[in-house]
Amino acid sequence: MRDGSIYNYITMTEVFPLFSEYRILKQIGAGGRAILYQAVSTISNEIVALKVSRSDVANPAEVRAALHREAALQATIDNPRVIAIKDVLDFPDSVVIVQEYVEGTTLWHWLESGSLEVELKWWIIINLCEAIVAIHQAEIVHGDLKPLNVLVGTDGNPFLKITDFGEAHRIEDPAQSLAEVWGSPLYMSPEQCRGEASTTRSDVYSLGMILYRLWTESLPYPMTTYEEAVHAHLHLMPDVPQNTPTELAAVILRALDKTPAQRQQTATELLHELKACYNIIRRN
Repeated sequence: MRDGSIYNYITMTEVFPLFSEYRILKQIGAGGRAILYQAVSTISNEIVALKVSRSDVANPAEVRAALHREAALQATIDNPRVIAIKDVLDFPDSVVIVQEYVEGTTLWHWLESGSLEVELKWWIIINLCEAIVAIHQAEIVHGDLKPLNVLVGTDGNPFLKITDFGEAHRIEDPAQSLAEVWGSPLYMSPEQCRGEASTTRSDVYSLGMILYRLWTESLPYPMTTYEEAVHAHLHLMPDVPQNTPTELAAVILRALDKTPAQRQQTATELLHELKACYNIIRRN
């Protein structure tokens, strides 16, 4: 981590370079804690993504600390299916995470664009699970798995990458996830809805929600508000996925069990079941 000094300031209407080492090209995203920019290194001409902590929040010091924690966790995962951290820059009023930039589209956009071919669905399913296996092997719970946090690219060399570790925590440090209800309402687990610590099995549930959405082109519950989403995760039973191979439907429904102990206990177990399904379906 290195220190620097911002010589220009970002406003909501006009983007200026943050510092001499990088030149901002455009804003590519925004969240409650940070704004994401595409930028180019003035030294190497490498295109990167800059995640800049927001100053227009109630607790900017807490946000800066959260971004430091996020970058430290993400940097420990050395896997091509996870966005790589390149640097963290400290400034008086902000923290900037310098990370890998890829030309991809979020899985959410893929799902919203219409039906996907079966082979592409399987490719996404397997690569997504392999990415979560790598995260869990690094002793990290992601805590906010959702299509918006999955980048997919199919031009040239296909890739899938997990991003946004803002709600992640160490497996052995569950108290870190108890400060508030973590996760995105449509995809978070029942235990997260109750305000309990997220675990690797919470990530398995979120994976089950994504797989259900990917294969059926719909979510298992009617959820239009935060309250409806929490109620559904806690109390409603998912319908059997339509137009889904029987073996795959069983795997998805197990991942969506309300009781963590009844789900696949690890992403590795889920991956093995999915690969077994794929092999059975290919033989039939």
